[in-house]
Amino acid sequence: MAANPINGQVTLVGTTAASVSIGGRVLSANGQPIGKAKVLLTEASGNVRVTFSSPLGYYHFDDVAVGQNYAFSVSSKTFVFEPRLLAVMEEVPDLDIVALP
Repeated sequence: MAANPINGQVTLVGTTAASVSIGGRVLSANGQPIGKAKVLLTEASGNVRVTFSSPLGYYHFDDVAVGQNYAFSVSSKTFVFEPRLLAVMEEVPDLDIVALP
C-alpha cells in the first residue's frame, strides 16, 4: 500500500488485482473439437461465470483476477469431463479441456 499525505491527512491506497484472459479448446478424447459445450469458471467466492465453446471448440474468459483459484467444469450432452482446479498467476491462452474416453 502507498501512503499519500494531503493537507496533513494520510490516505492508504491499496493496489488493485490485475486481470488476465483464460481460453483454450474443448476437445474429445481423440482430439476433435466440441462445439456448444458449456464451460463454467467458478471463483472461490462461489461466483460462476459461463460461456459456450464455438463450433471449433474454442472458449474464452476475460477479466479473470490474478492470484485466485478457480474451478473449471464442462458439460456436454455427449461427453463427460473431469473438473479441473487452476491457480491463475498469468494469462492462460491454451487451457484445453479434454473429454474422458
